[in-house]
Order: sequence, then C-alpha cells, then structure tokens
Amino acid sequence: PNLESIQVSVVGSANKGKSHLLAKLSGIDFPSGYNIKTEGLSVMLPSSPNHPISFMDTEGMLTGIPLQGVQPEEIESCFRDRKTTESLLQNYIISAADIILVVVDILTYSDQMLIEKIIRINESIQKSRNDSEKICL
Repeated sequence: PNLESIQVSVVGSANKGKSHLLAKLSGIDFPSGYNIKTEGLSVMLPSSPNHPISFMDTEGMLTGIPLQGVQPEEIESCFRDRKTTESLLQNYIISAADIILVVVDILTYSDQMLIEKIIRINESIQKSRNDSEKICL
C-alpha cells in the first residue's frame, strides 16, 4: 500500500449503494440516493495527515446507454465507447486502489466477471511492479 495515503475504492453496478457505503465508512458526504448518479470517478483526498485515507467512488458499471435521439448508425459506436470507458475506469481503479470494495445486491454474473477481472489485473500489476496484494472485499 501507498504509505502517504491508503486508497479505498468502491466498484459495482449502478444503484447498489456504493456512494452510501463510502459516506458511512468515511464520514464524508458523498452525494447518494437512487436518483443521484456518480459520473465517472469521484475522489476525496485525506482531510489531514492523521487520517491518510483517500476514497474513490465510481460510476455504476454496466449501466444502460440512453439511445433516444441517437441515429441507428451511431448505436454501435455508443456501445463501443461505453465499453472502452468502463474498461479504462476499471483498470485505473484496480491499479490505483489499495482496498477495493465490490458492492453487490444479489451476486450476478457481471459482478462475478468484475471480481475475476480485479483478480487478473491485480495479479498482473503485482508481477510487473513486484507490488503487495490488494484487499478486495
């Protein structure tokens, strides 16, 4: 783990309580609620050197893509862009975090695939950096 600051991240599908969980764990007011949507990545840096923990809240994975007003020939591009963006975000979070909380309601196949991806990327990072293991809950 980074000795300057421990990085805690949450990942999971949309509307599973990621922001709410971080707010409860950190005491930081992460906006949360069924109608509140985290866009991309929200980062809260340590408030003091005595509490060296950074929190990363993420947009829900595998969310629907609004296609209203999208031309039929642009639909494939929208899906490709979403897949690329989610993959980039997941890779960043997995590589940057010391502790990863995977938030689920009912464990789904996509949740299992995300957990498997975290394990694969973490193993790759460990080999390339000679890094310590992440904690994944």
